[in-house]
Amino acid sequence: MPRRTLVPMVLVFAAALAYAASNAAQPPTPAVLQASEAEVKKLTEEVGKAVADKDDALLAKSLAEMETLRNDAFVPMIRNGMKSAVPSVVAASLRAAASHEVKDLEKDVRKLLHQKPPKRDKDPTGMAGEVGAAAIDYLVRLEIGGEEVTVVDDYATMLITPTYGDANRIKAPWAQDLLRASVHYIGKFKVKHGVPVLIDLLYVPEKKPQQAGKANPNPPDAWFEERTKLLQVSESWVRWALKETTGQEFRSNREWEAWLRLKKKEYK
Repeated sequence: MPRRTLVPMVLVFAAALAYAASNAAQPPTPAVLQASEAEVKKLTEEVGKAVADKDDALLAKSLAEMETLRNDAFVPMIRNGMKSAVPSVVAASLRAAASHEVKDLEKDVRKLLHQKPPKRDKDPTGMAGEVGAAAIDYLVRLEIGGEEVTVVDDYATMLITPTYGDANRIKAPWAQDLLRASVHYIGKFKVKHGVPVLIDLLYVPEKKPQQAGKANPNPPDAWFEERTKLLQVSESWVRWALKETTGQEFRSNREWEAWLRLKKKEYK
């Protein structure tokens, strides 16, 4: 190949790698500060009031603040929050427990991660996504592995798969949290089984053609809209996780798919 052709190609390839690297970022975790006496007093009073009034919204809000404010006085309240039957309270408790490094909840967290999904008549998503996202966050932040298959198959894959032909999962208020936590887990523990779903996350699937007289094979337009939003939010996280897990950096999903076809026995 003539040198004048080779040099531009090398530059283009280098630019693509630089783009991929610059567009990769580890999913964020909140900074944790030591709570002041005033903050401890305020949150303790709020939790007491929430429990007395059976105000789950206030309880979840107060526990959520403990995710970024650390004090040993909060630990008993966090433990009590874990006993709640309200997803928002349990989720806030899990993240606060991670910030306070309450590691003896591991068994309970694994159990929550494996809980049966809610029935569709009670929750149209058919997923325990809010608690699942927080449980994965807990495991990632405390560097507790061992749930690779569950995170990839039961959470990340199920989130972006329109199993019921609707967009309820992908537009749920916890969808972004679940995706962030799952991608973080895959990258943190270098989960090879998660690489195919990471590559799938780099693009929005095209609609399939509808044949005359047959049912529409596509999910609703809302699904494609929400899938696009997730791509925009998560692309940097996905590229980070792919680099951590495979050691590779490619710009386009086509390059990733071509690479995966060569490595399918190792990453499946």
